[in-house]
Amino acid sequence: MMEYLTFSNIASTASIISLGISIWVLILVRNIKTKFLFRVNIDSNATKIKKISSELVSLLGDFVNNKDEIEEKLKIIEVVVKNLNKGTDNQDLSKTFNSVTNRISKYFNSEDINRNEKDVRGIRHQVVSIVEELNFEKQSIKVGN
Repeated sequence: MMEYLTFSNIASTASIISLGISIWVLILVRNIKTKFLFRVNIDSNATKIKKISSELVSLLGDFVNNKDEIEEKLKIIEVVVKNLNKGTDNQDLSKTFNSVTNRISKYFNSEDINRNEKDVRGIRHQVVSIVEELNFEKQSIKVGN
């Protein structure tokens, strides 16, 4: 038993334990950073999504001629929502984010003939719900929840 309790063995064990603790702390700091960035950027992202949603409404007036611009706006929304989803720990909000990104992906994965105005309007309605949920999330952050 005494042959295992040498200084070298104890130092090696402590080194392995400290490596594990360091990795754990690194993961915690990364999660804190992601959540902090979500909280800091929630207002600007909600404003950005709201603006793009408004632009979609005007572009939908002439879907056929504005199809390229509409698809560009949808891609921007998809990127913003995916980045927002990384920082939220609200499960309902995350489900809404996933639903929108899945619906946008489904829209782009369909053949060009199957892409229609009705699908974009449905996506836009979900985007409006994201804006409202982000506003509620912002209020709960201010309160301290």
